[in-house]
Amino acid sequence: MTTQSSRPSLLETIARKRETSGYAALGIGVLLLALTIFFAVRWEGSRSQEAPSTDEMQPADEKKSDGRLTDRGDYLPAAIGSGIIAGLFLVAGAIQLSRKPTVGIELHETRLMIVAVGGVTGLLIALLGFAFGWRWQGSLLAWVNKGDLQEARWVLAALAIFLVGVAVMFVSMQPARAEERTSVVLRRMLYGTNAVLTGLLMLLMLTVVNVIVFMKLPDNVVTTAAGFKGLSPTSKEFLRTIKEPVKVYLIMTQNHVVDTGAEPYGSLYSDCRALLRACEEENKNFTSIHLSPATDDDEIKKVMKRVKVPEAKRDQLGMLITYGESEEFFEHILARELLTVIPNQSGRGGRIAFQGENRLMTELNFLSGGAQRPVVYFTQSNGEPSIGGGPADSSPRTARLVVQHLKERKYDIKPLVFQPGKKLDISDAEIVVVAAPSKPFSVEEAHVLREYLAPKKDGRRGGKLVAMLPAFPDINGNVSPTGLEALLSEFGILIEPNKRIFSFPQPDFEREAKVKVKQLVPGNFAPALRRVKHPVTDLLRPNDAILFAKLRHAQLTRTAVPPGMHGSELFTTMFNWPTYRDVRYDSDPDEVDALVRKEAAANNGVSKTFDEKDGEKNRPVSFGAYVAEVAGEGEQRFERPRVVVIGTDSFVDDESIRQSRVPAQNVNVIGQLFEWIRERPEGMKIEPQSLGTYNLPERPDMLGLLWLPTGLILMGIMALGIGVWVTRRT
Repeated sequence: MTTQSSRPSLLETIARKRETSGYAALGIGVLLLALTIFFAVRWEGSRSQEAPSTDEMQPADEKKSDGRLTDRGDYLPAAIGSGIIAGLFLVAGAIQLSRKPTVGIELHETRLMIVAVGGVTGLLIALLGFAFGWRWQGSLLAWVNKGDLQEARWVLAALAIFLVGVAVMFVSMQPARAEERTSVVLRRMLYGTNAVLTGLLMLLMLTVVNVIVFMKLPDNVVTTAAGFKGLSPTSKEFLRTIKEPVKVYLIMTQNHVVDTGAEPYGSLYSDCRALLRACEEENKNFTSIHLSPATDDDEIKKVMKRVKVPEAKRDQLGMLITYGESEEFFEHILARELLTVIPNQSGRGGRIAFQGENRLMTELNFLSGGAQRPVVYFTQSNGEPSIGGGPADSSPRTARLVVQHLKERKYDIKPLVFQPGKKLDISDAEIVVVAAPSKPFSVEEAHVLREYLAPKKDGRRGGKLVAMLPAFPDINGNVSPTGLEALLSEFGILIEPNKRIFSFPQPDFEREAKVKVKQLVPGNFAPALRRVKHPVTDLLRPNDAILFAKLRHAQLTRTAVPPGMHGSELFTTMFNWPTYRDVRYDSDPDEVDALVRKEAAANNGVSKTFDEKDGEKNRPVSFGAYVAEVAGEGEQRFERPRVVVIGTDSFVDDESIRQSRVPAQNVNVIGQLFEWIRERPEGMKIEPQSLGTYNLPERPDMLGLLWLPTGLILMGIMALGIGVWVTRRT
């Protein structure tokens, strides 16, 4: 009877050929030692290199990885890890060659050697991968936040090293299972390694799952400081009503960064893509096309030429929206207009908010309505700031800022020129603006405005008037009447014909504002308007102060408001801001203040120059009011604005606007007022999206990212070890 010999296992072969395996371990150790020396030399060499010159340095956003480790810190963990592993193999080889095995337990000793050397080697390789992942976290942020695929290779390289280490640990522990029940030492090594391996795999799983969710679910998980969070119900309802083809060309690079003034914003592209994909899901007539200036320059030029976009906008990044089968209507939203900054309550800084949804729906609403722009007439016959198209002797003042702002809001601006004996046709006017005249209106001119405001015989409602009536001098240097006093009094609005509002000097405010306010008066929306939460008051916080020029007193006489109408003050000077009113146009507040103080000192605190009739002391003074028709009842009650009077030119005249601390604030206020007056709130009233957001920080929190997970893993390992120890002894 013969027996068939089985082929010896790898473990048995290593146990029998100790000399061969010893030399193999020494060879591996020498190779790893050479690699350690290489890493150490590269680390020391890069450490001693001089910093690159300014000419050789590239901007941060243009630096690309070149496939080599360039930071000395990247070589250090590699050198340390390979050095320790080299030492392990050299020691293992020396033991194999120098020590004779104990008879009868050769396989047991070999198992101990393989488990010890393999387990420690695998753990060191896994830790090396973790160290590289930590060193290269900037590549992870660039990949996830900016979509830079070139940086993904470093993340994947660190992950691969980590997985190799875990695999080595797992394979090295398998020989121990043969003596799991008979050897206490091997059993403890096996269970301890399994606990460590489980902790490492749990950490890897959490990391990978979070990154995958971040990258694969951009529409559902907010991942930026002002990310798109999904369409609002208003947008969904509106999109379902669109029957014509809509194409939106997103002309933007994937890594486009917008400087908002608060901080750079690099997620606009992903926000826009998410918005457009959501729109496509709501309406099959909606199509989005992405064109990158880096790769689709020729196609962009063809689209711009076909749609007939003005030359000035053809090289601008943003959204090009076309409407209709032949793309006959279009609008172009610039990239910077898709973002806004919401000020903090403290007034310092603010939050970046994505307002692309509101802008897109606003433009679509405009285009779907036939792209009809509301007509606004600006009077140009009485020394008003010029908007173009006025008489040859028009005032040298200009109103370019407000006109441009209104044109951007889709208004059609036209001049209104009064000519004696000629009947004017302004039946197409949505609003008529008396645009800060410097000459009084004649009776005939006031009558034209009265006819425009009056209800029409065919049942149409009367027109809407915005009268901006700053103080201006007559030939004697006194404040001149406007000629519209009688007309406005018919609506219950009283404007003071021959006085101008001045403010007394306030040195502290002047230092803060860095503006000489001798002829300017700070003001804001009227407190009464804020109490009812009027839609226009959201533009300014209660303590904000706009500097107004050439103020004229204008207030509401509620007893004179026509039946069926409601009125309110619109603007007032700031509370506790000393003011006075004077018939002289060029009154000097410093001189008046000095005279008041002198008389008060000589007359027991009483001044004849400054009495209650002409002065207001610290009480707010109204310089704006409005009257509106009231319709509906209860919760359905709403206003139809008819007449708005503002006693300043700080919303029209370019020079007066620039005198304010924040000129853009003035034009934004008047733009919002116009939207309210025409009973069509700006856009679709979709709030910018900026709340409940998360952004991967450039400098991660060490406590939350490193020490907390590490502590939890160690606690888990200890718990598993204690559990095994208790179980084995019960």
